[in-house]
Amino acid sequence: MSDTSLDNYLRSTKELVRLANKADKLIRLQRIYETIAPPHLADCGQVVNLKSGKVVVLASNGAAAAKLRQIVPSLKDGFLRSGLEVTGVEVRVQVAAHEPASREEAQTRLLGARTRKQLYDLSEQLPESSPLRTALERLLRRT
Repeated sequence: MSDTSLDNYLRSTKELVRLANKADKLIRLQRIYETIAPPHLADCGQVVNLKSGKVVVLASNGAAAAKLRQIVPSLKDGFLRSGLEVTGVEVRVQVAAHEPASREEAQTRLLGARTRKQLYDLSEQLPESSPLRTALERLLRRT
């Protein structure tokens, strides 16, 4: 589907027109935000709404949110200079979902060759009935 046919589809019904207009507005706000925010913070925030004159920005972490909150007045002024009727800027934290590494990845990263050798040598020095030896052998088998 080309861009023009997608745009035609989004403009085909009243509900989709509202959705397309909202998306266009958010894209415009995001572009403005990226130009007015300091470069080190521009990538840490995403404009997600304009409600009752208030721009809502989601920060990717708490530290970025704290820094963005400190510059809210300059962000508001930047939006105003861009011709928007903005009464304020609200910063919220929205941490991206973190996918834990698979068990296999975590295990292969756990030990290097030298460490494996040292753990193997240590386990060989321990008595057969030692719980530590059993644990070390299990660890070595898994990695």
